[in-house]
Amino acid sequence: MAKRKSAPPPSFATRGYGSNHFTPFYDDQLQSPAFIALSAVAVRVYIILRMEYRGDYTGNKVICPYDTIVEKGVSRNSISKAIRMLEALGFITCDRGGLGHQPTTYRFSTDWAKIETKEEAEGTAPPRGECSDSPSGA
Repeated sequence: MAKRKSAPPPSFATRGYGSNHFTPFYDDQLQSPAFIALSAVAVRVYIILRMEYRGDYTGNKVICPYDTIVEKGVSRNSISKAIRMLEALGFITCDRGGLGHQPTTYRFSTDWAKIETKEEAEGTAPPRGECSDSPSGA
């Protein structure tokens, strides 16, 4: 029995940014303490990741190389800190690191909804002024 070919993905999933691509953001997320605690760069990176998301056609993963984020106006030096902040506050999870010149794969998470207060969000997020992987006191 011959293997049945799957239908090709729709054009919105394979073409560049057109006027028909819709990226939804919901009020409960935008008004959450976790979203309010994000830095401006983290919000921008999150929007870029949401724009790169193509649904089931990419296996519910977001494949977004740093170069794509840089092209959208974010400094290469601030991307990793923004991604750590998004991950700490429960907006994304990193499935695979960008080793061997492969782009990092991200998934969206709803763990941000578990953060109920501004104080809890600020305690969860890495400090804005310093890199979380630097040794303390340096």
